[in-house]
Amino acid sequence: MGGSVMLWGCFGGERSRNYLVQVKGIMKKEKYHSILQRHTIPSSLRIIGQNFILQQDNDPKHSSKLCQNYIHSKEKQKALRIKTWPEGATLTKPKSEPEMTIHTHTHTHTYVYV
Repeated sequence: MGGSVMLWGCFGGERSRNYLVQVKGIMKKEKYHSILQRHTIPSSLRIIGQNFILQQDNDPKHSSKLCQNYIHSKEKQKALRIKTWPEGATLTKPKSEPEMTIHTHTHTHTYVYV
């Protein structure tokens, strides 16, 4: 009866095509790498354009050599810019869309979803 479903999503403006991808099983670095290649980077380039900002938390699959090498290769191609996740930061999602707030020990940053 119960259960859970994990989804990766990319949402843009009214004219963009939005995507939801079901993630089956446990997401490890290989699956995350595939999502970066097949969905995250192409969708961001389509919706936002060249040199968009990518920020990830310090989850081990995000910081794996496999994923970091891929992201850095895209940065060298000027497809994206990497924004470093603040050390010790936590993420909260307020009820008022479309913002997310990142809390660090000394600052609170609010980013608007693109």
